[in-house]
Amino acid sequence: MRELAIRYEPEPVDEVGKLWFHCKTESFSGTAFFWSNLAELRRVISRLECYPFGDQARWTWGYNSAEGSDLVLAVSIEQDGSAGRLKASVEMSDLHDPSCRLTTNFQTEYNALDTLRAGLELIVAHRSGEAFLRGH
Repeated sequence: MRELAIRYEPEPVDEVGKLWFHCKTESFSGTAFFWSNLAELRRVISRLECYPFGDQARWTWGYNSAEGSDLVLAVSIEQDGSAGRLKASVEMSDLHDPSCRLTTNFQTEYNALDTLRAGLELIVAHRSGEAFLRGH
């Protein structure tokens, strides 16, 4: 099983908190964070409500344009064939050393997106918690 766990840790005196990604596969795992606010998670939630999924959805966090070595966290989801399968791609790097980078892909399904969306909605409602995207 492959899994992306998304966790949010709010700063007590600010609207910004740490958005953590923890990704694991059968043979490796990695963890990274970047600063985020709950409004960014609301954008993710609204896109996850679309069915059928349609075009690729990609969310990124990082410095400047959040591309290349400025990218710290990214997750993208897209259709994978015509049978309702989805492909999730996860990329993350160390906040201070972008050469330490993890990139992986896995197959997932619509019910896994529902679980992810429900977890993200709880994070937004409670300003903390975890959400999971599972696949194979």
